[in-house]
Amino acid sequence: MAQDEGEAERLTSDFEVARPGNARAEAANRLAAFLTQEEALTNTYHFTRHSPDDSLRMILYDGLTQYYYDHSLFRQCIRMADRAIPPTRAVKDTVAWYSLLTRQTEAYIRTGDFDRARQSIRTCLDVAKRQGDPLRLAMAYNNMGGLYHHMRDDSFAVVMFHQGLETLRPIKEAKPDRASLLYNLGGTYTDMGRTEEAMKVLNEALAIAQELGDTVRISRVHSTMGLVCMNTGQLDRAEQYFQQALDGAQRMGNPVGIIYCLIDLGEVKQKQGRMAESAAYRKQADELAHEMGFAELEMKACDGLYALYRHSDPALALAYLERNKALGDSLYRLDAEEQLKAFRVEYETSEKEHRIAMQNEELQRRNLQRWLLAVGIVACLVVLVVVNRYRRLVRRRNRELRAMNATKDKLFSVISHDLKSPAIAQKMAMEEILSNFENYDSETLGHYLSLFYRASEAQVDLLHNLLNWAHTQTDRIGYEPSDFDLRDLMREAMGLYLMSAENKEITLRTDFTDAPCPVRADRQMLHTVVRNLVNNALKFSDPGSEICLTVTRSGSTISAFVHDSGEGMTEEQIYTVLHTDTLRSTPGTRGEKGSGLGLNICRELLLRNGCQLILRSQPGKGTEAGFEIKCVNG
Repeated sequence: MAQDEGEAERLTSDFEVARPGNARAEAANRLAAFLTQEEALTNTYHFTRHSPDDSLRMILYDGLTQYYYDHSLFRQCIRMADRAIPPTRAVKDTVAWYSLLTRQTEAYIRTGDFDRARQSIRTCLDVAKRQGDPLRLAMAYNNMGGLYHHMRDDSFAVVMFHQGLETLRPIKEAKPDRASLLYNLGGTYTDMGRTEEAMKVLNEALAIAQELGDTVRISRVHSTMGLVCMNTGQLDRAEQYFQQALDGAQRMGNPVGIIYCLIDLGEVKQKQGRMAESAAYRKQADELAHEMGFAELEMKACDGLYALYRHSDPALALAYLERNKALGDSLYRLDAEEQLKAFRVEYETSEKEHRIAMQNEELQRRNLQRWLLAVGIVACLVVLVVVNRYRRLVRRRNRELRAMNATKDKLFSVISHDLKSPAIAQKMAMEEILSNFENYDSETLGHYLSLFYRASEAQVDLLHNLLNWAHTQTDRIGYEPSDFDLRDLMREAMGLYLMSAENKEITLRTDFTDAPCPVRADRQMLHTVVRNLVNNALKFSDPGSEICLTVTRSGSTISAFVHDSGEGMTEEQIYTVLHTDTLRSTPGTRGEKGSGLGLNICRELLLRNGCQLILRSQPGKGTEAGFEIKCVNG
């Protein structure tokens, strides 16, 4: 037994120190093979490097728990159960977990750790009640009864055993669990001296065990029935029951059961006065316990031999007493070493958990710092973006305000100067006519009316240009494109100025291509552009000259121009018109007043239609003003 225990500890140590992978799988297979051989594992397992670690540890530690329990090494059983429970819960195997708790509870009871046994049983009871499992609930009551029986509270133990039996009553297939409860109840009745009740429930448990063919339970029931008979003085029947229990234990190869039966037979023989036979049974039990390494049973056998030889052979009795004391000291040392080992494991585990907690705390602190830093950076970026957008908005608003102020200044300048001049001229002409009407002949009166007409015409043109220019500056002109022939628009605009050209003795003619000139643009805008170009040409052309309106097509491009032979423009004047917003008014060939808005309006309206104002001119050689636009089917 000692060799087997050492082998179990060595294989367990090899498994725990092995690195994950093939080495760990091989160590696990060696330990599993040992546990299968010792019947601690009911199945044969073969692990690989890919076996889940939680499943692997659950199977092996559960097997070790059963192995130590079967060999009455209850402290080792408790230690292995503590290792087996975490992986069992990790894989959510409630059946295996409950079985481990039950086995650990019984080990706690056997070692006298009743507080932990009570806690474990409470856990079993809670789990069984939550799951509504009557079998588990009955076994929890069974363990609770066993706990109180060991604590010498037999009356409460009997209540727990009966509660378990009541729970199992409606379940016919629960015979093994019922036999276990009856057996424990019979043992409690035996210790309470209630022999009749004890024999009754033990006979019921024996019948169930025999029906099931449960050799282990039959042997245990026979042993307890022997104790009942021995306590009531029925020594022959007690011997018979103990002998039957011994036969069953020997058939099963259960060394613990064999030793207990030999000790009980030795006690029966002692009470019968057959000292030699009693000594033989006790010595046989002592030798087997020593051979198997069962120190507690060896102490029990030595204690019986001491009592047997105390009067007949004091020297031999003293030797057994000294052995008993030495075994007790040995057990104490083993217990102390086991507790020290358990404390060391708990300390190392606690230290490891503390380090992990510190590392997690440090990691959380760093993560918090990183998070705060990231939030701070994002906040700064957001602030920078908002400030930048705000500054850009302010700059844009300032530019718009400056442009609006400039527009306002231009408008007031034009109104205060250019619009005032025609109005004053009209007033002066009217005053002159009204004050001298009776003294003027028809020719003089016609002259003043002509002056009045030209002032009115200039004022109307100026008002149109002011209105169009104001709309372009405030973006109030809506772009409404349509399809039309550019030649038609040029003819229409020219027709508006035929009378003005005739009054100034200027010829207007056209030179249009015969090919269609369809364009897509805002017709009203281009009409305004052409009117202004023709008006400017009339204004700066001399009487007797000619103005030609041309429309040509070259591929997908259509060109529209107004040609005159008037005063012309300098390069500086052309640049000012095309690239600045400066308004410069130049009087016409007959002193016509202007605002300088015409070409500025043409430039803005052409940009709205995707083209540009084109000016070609030299001083004294006339001007060519117009634009180029895409043909809609080009």
